[in-house]
Amino acid sequence: MILGGTALKRAFLLGGWTAYRGDDRIDPTKLIGANSIDVTLGNRFIVFPPNQDIDTMKPKTLKYRKVTDEVKSLLSGAFILGHTQERFDCSEPFEKAYYAPQLEGRSTLARLGISVHLSAGFGDFGFKGCFTLELVNHSQNIVKLHAGQRIAQVFFLRVLEPTRYNGTYSGDEHNYGPIPPKIGPTKF
Repeated sequence: MILGGTALKRAFLLGGWTAYRGDDRIDPTKLIGANSIDVTLGNRFIVFPPNQDIDTMKPKTLKYRKVTDEVKSLLSGAFILGHTQERFDCSEPFEKAYYAPQLEGRSTLARLGISVHLSAGFGDFGFKGCFTLELVNHSQNIVKLHAGQRIAQVFFLRVLEPTRYNGTYSGDEHNYGPIPPKIGPTKF
């Protein structure tokens, strides 16, 4: 079951859930559509140098650099990590039910060849923070992305008999930007 727009507005207006940009609490009701909340692109990115030899069992083999940009040009075939400006705390039940946030792309960007996640669009029950975006340009064109533009949408799935997430990517690190991959023998 997906939580609809009216119920989403009620959850945030009644204070059951909260939304933030940076440290400022926001009213996300203007971002709520029929069944989801639009989220916008942040200005922090993680860029990987090309042609590295990455061993997923050895954490020190991964190289990347963090950059801050208001406009990020994605070349054809480029892959970078970004993040949503909005972060959510929906870790408590709403109307005696538990929900998990799910991130999906927007059709306009998909029609330009941009995907916002490859496989990590699912936020488990208990997730708090912003979403890390796995941005890929599948087109033949250079596409410019702007901080603050609508980049994706988040909807909420009802969870029966929930178990709170407490894994590799839990904690406060999700509050202010993209999270690099955590690799090594204990991560898989």
